[in-house]
Amino acid sequence: MRYLEALDRQPRHLTSKHLARDIARAWARAVRENPQTWTPVLSTGAQTPAPVLDRIEQGREVVREAIADFIGRGRDLDAATARHHRWTAHAVVAAAEHFGHLVLTRPDAITDDELAALFDDLVRGLLRRTWDGGSAESLSGAC
Repeated sequence: MRYLEALDRQPRHLTSKHLARDIARAWARAVRENPQTWTPVLSTGAQTPAPVLDRIEQGREVVREAIADFIGRGRDLDAATARHHRWTAHAVVAAAEHFGHLVLTRPDAITDDELAALFDDLVRGLLRRTWDGGSAESLSGAC
């Protein structure tokens, strides 16, 4: 199962205050159900060939760009806000990879519900200061 296929078939709309939770839960489910796919991606090291590392980094960049674009929701942003959104995307991807590796190596260490709540808190915290007048509820739906 691919990651996007793990999202609920009837997901809440993209502005849902539960979006960060839904995505984190789907990510954990995809990793748990497909360890043979995700182990090579989430367990890279010195033995990993450079072309594989390059391809993984290309994938990360696509995801980071998508996250940053979604956070901005197609608005014209000043340079500082756009930069903050890019760094937010880096943090979210790094955290997702860390917890994806944890799910692979210690499956009982964290539940999908704990992971979902953690990512909801993470996204709210990372975006709180970047949205003028944005409520915490609208921020968690931003990613």
